Amino acid sequence: VLSPQLTIDDPTIQERFITEGRTAARLDHPNVVKILDAGKVNNYSYIAMEYCDSVVLDKALEVKKALEPIQVIKIAIELSKVLHYSLENFSLIHRDIKPGNILLTKTSKVKLMDFGLAKIMNEPDKHQTISGKLYGTLYYMSPEQIIVSNSIDFRADMYSFGATLYHLLTGNRPFE
Repeated sequence: VLSPQLTIDDPTIQERFITEGRTAARLDHPNVVKILDAGKVNNYSYIAMEYCDSVVLDKALEVKKALEPIQVIKIAIELSKVLHYSLENFSLIHRDIKPGNILLTKTSKVKLMDFGLAKIMNEPDKHQTISGKLYGTLYYMSPEQIIVSNSIDFRADMYSFGATLYHLLTGNRPFE
């Protein structure tokens, strides 16, 4: 549930939140956290999703510092499958690939979540603002996403994918 307090400073947050739910609900892939419903009731926006008994990879990095190479290879394979699926079937780019958006379930299945910044290629970007706000996580963003985010393509996700794998393997972000 999105707190109504969050929309006071930025009313577009509610729209992005519901868009995330509707965008992710279109994706039917074993490596995506399944969205069951999204909507608004009174002043509350919500996203109902599958329960995943899992750990978020950024939390795993806090404990372990770096993951074992074989585990990172498995994560890379599964994550690449979902990125390929979303691009091939929906021309969708995630735009926020990072350890904090990747779950590792108790059965070692990788699940990608948080499609709040997802964009269909060659469509106008509804969430790029003129106010100077930048959406995403700088540590993992490609340079072109920072400079001209409305015209990026799948290569921005590939950059973030690589930066994420680097962080998982080394315990350090590529750039601070």
